[in-house]
Amino acid sequence: MAEEEATFRVQKRFNEYDDGQAITKKNRLEQEYGQFAMKILEAEVDSILCLLQLANATSIVDPSS
Repeated sequence: MAEEEATFRVQKRFNEYDDGQAITKKNRLEQEYGQFAMKILEAEVDSILCLLQLANATSIVDPSS
């Protein structure tokens, strides 16, 4: 949630800057690529955290006892 709020604030600031300045298409694409890359990274981190939680949960449950 905090990441979404931060992304929203960055996007809002980018839009305000864009309204007042002439930003080249290259800069805009770099900004959009950066946001896309961050979303991929966040998904990878979430996946790793889920796997760690699963590994922790399975190590706690000992079927032999």
